[in-house]
Amino acid sequence: MSSNSSPKDQGTGTEFVVTDPGVVAVVGGQYGSEGKGLVVSKIHQHYENHVRVGAANAGHTGWISGEKVVSQQLPMAAWSDHEPDCFIGPGAVISMDILEREIASSGIGSSRLYIDYRAHVITQDQIEREAQTDLAERIGSTSTIAREGIGTATSDRVMRSAGCLTVDDVPELAKYAADVPYILSQRESILLEGTQGTGLSLTTGQFPFTTSRNSTAAGLLADSGVAPDRLTRTIGVFRTYPIRVAGNSGPFFDDSVETSFEALGVDTERTTVTKLPRRIATWSNDQMESAIAINGITHAYVTFLDYMIPELFGKNDVLDIDVSEYDKLDLFIGRFTKFGVQLMGFGTGPDSMVKTMDYI
Repeated sequence: MSSNSSPKDQGTGTEFVVTDPGVVAVVGGQYGSEGKGLVVSKIHQHYENHVRVGAANAGHTGWISGEKVVSQQLPMAAWSDHEPDCFIGPGAVISMDILEREIASSGIGSSRLYIDYRAHVITQDQIEREAQTDLAERIGSTSTIAREGIGTATSDRVMRSAGCLTVDDVPELAKYAADVPYILSQRESILLEGTQGTGLSLTTGQFPFTTSRNSTAAGLLADSGVAPDRLTRTIGVFRTYPIRVAGNSGPFFDDSVETSFEALGVDTERTTVTKLPRRIATWSNDQMESAIAINGITHAYVTFLDYMIPELFGKNDVLDIDVSEYDKLDLFIGRFTKFGVQLMGFGTGPDSMVKTMDYI
C-alpha cells in the first residue's frame, strides 16, 4: 500500500440536502457520446461521492451551476457548488497535462480529490510509440489522433512493462494519492460515472472497433474497486440516433441504418476531444436490448430527442410538450418498459431535459 494513502483512508464526506444512499452506475448504451455528461450534471447533487475511471479520450459535457463543463479526467462534480468528494479509481489511465488543467479549472483541492495510488500515468514514450502505430487508420482511434498514448499505456500495464508509471511515482500527485477502493468501502451515496459506451467495450463491443477497456457497468465497478454486490441500480444513457467517430470506426447494428446530420437537418457533431466529424445512424432496438442485458440496466435516459422532434429543443417541462408528440415519447417508453427498465427522462438540448418520472 502507498505510504501516501494513509492520511486519506477515512476521508470526511459531505452532507447534502438530498442524498441517495446507494451505489449507482451511469453507463453508455451505444458507442459513447450518448449524453452521460448531461445526465450526470442533472443528478449529481444527489450523491456525496463521485468516481471516474477510464482515460482522457472520453470527454463529458454538461452544465453545472449554469456553466458549461467539459471533463476528460475528473468526475463532473469536481466543478459543483455542492463540493462533493471526487475519486479517480485504480483502473484509470491518467494524462498529466489534462488532469492538472482540470484541477486548476475546477478549483478542487486535495481535501476533496482522491486519486488511487495504483492508477497509471501516461509517459511521453508511450505517446510517441502509439503515434507510430496504425490504430488511427485501422480502427479510427481518437486517442492515437490526439496523441494521448492511452492504448499503449494500457498495453504496457497489461504486460507489466518496466517503463510504467503509477501515481506513486509522480511527486506532483502525492497529495492526492489514496487507497480509493478502501475509502469507498466505507462510504455510501456513490455515483460511478462511466465513460464511452457498451458498444465500444473491449470485451463485449464490436471488436476490433473498440476502446482499450471494458466500458460496461461491470468494468466500471472493477476499475473503481467497488464490490459488485453494492450496486443498487444502473442508469443507461441512449441517444435517439447513435454515433460513431469519423473514419473506419466500425459498423452499426444490423437493424440500424447509417444516415447523415444533413439528412436529419441538424448541425454536424464533432467529437469532444479531437473535434472530428461523427458518423450517425438510426435507432437500434437490438443494441438497446443488448446493452440492457450486458449492464443490468434498471433505469434509462434518452437524449437528443430534439433531433427527432425539433420543436422540443430546450424544453424542460413535460407540460410544454404538445399532445400530438406523445406518441413518439410513448414509443420509447414502451421499448424500455418491455424489459423492466424505467425511462426517467428525455434530453432535449445541451442543458435541457424533460423528466418522465421524479428522481429515485
